[in-house]
Amino acid sequence: LVFHAEGLESFAPADGQSLWFFPWKNQAGVNAAQPIVIDDSSVFIGSGYGLGSARLSIKNTGDEWEVTQVWASMSPKLKFNSAVMSAGYVYGLDEGILTCLNLENGKRMWKKGRYGYGQLLLVDSMLLILAEDGSVELVKADPEAYSQVAKLQALSGQTWNHPALAQGKLFVRNSEM
Repeated sequence: LVFHAEGLESFAPADGQSLWFFPWKNQAGVNAAQPIVIDDSSVFIGSGYGLGSARLSIKNTGDEWEVTQVWASMSPKLKFNSAVMSAGYVYGLDEGILTCLNLENGKRMWKKGRYGYGQLLLVDSMLLILAEDGSVELVKADPEAYSQVAKLQALSGQTWNHPALAQGKLFVRNSEM
């Protein structure tokens, strides 16, 4: 799957031929967040710049592909920060505010916390969020309510970079380090 300026496109790994294309274009022409494969027949996509997110249904009948939009939502509007999926819900930064969305129907469950254009990881049942200001937070991946578990200031300065977690260690950096 390639999520480019014009939309989401699927390519055959063997020869690179385009299998199908779903148009998804915003005013800036930027689709940077990674799509999430929900299951064998559906994908979640999200973009910023006034567009929001959608669940797509993908069906293959021999040589024919059919891609349809199941639902669309104005939330979350993902710019260059990707969302994560856990137990039928997606969590992402909607213009910097953490949002939980039901993948079945596109209904927003809650929206809370200000993280700017940070990044997040799913670690077991927790969301590890590196905020734009360099703070790191743990929030429960719980569709019922926003629940912050811990917070620390890891860096100063603008931090748009993805955190990495390896062998129990968290690696973070900003535009200066």
